[in-house]
This record gives sequence, structure tokens and C-alpha cells, in this order.
Amino acid sequence: MQIADQLNIKPVTVEFHLANVRNKLEAKTREQALVTAIMQGLMEPAFH
Repeated sequence: MQIADQLNIKPVTVEFHLANVRNKLEAKTREQALVTAIMQGLMEPAFH
């Protein structure tokens, strides 16, 4: 996993934190989390 490699941590650690983010956003998938974050103004779309 690219993120884990860049941070020199285990992939399971990245997955754990991603799951926490999805739970906080009440999203079942990464895609739903992304859409929710954009709609709530937490981030901007990369394609603007």
C-alpha cells in the first residue's frame, strides 16, 4: 500500500484509520466518504 510505504507503517494501520474516518462520516465505502467530505466542505474535489 503506497500510503503505508510512504509513512513507513503497516498497511493494517492505514486501514484502521481509514475505517475510523469512514465511520465518522457515516460512509460504508471510501467513495461514499469522499463524496460526503466534499459535500460537507471538508475537502475540495481534485477535478475543479
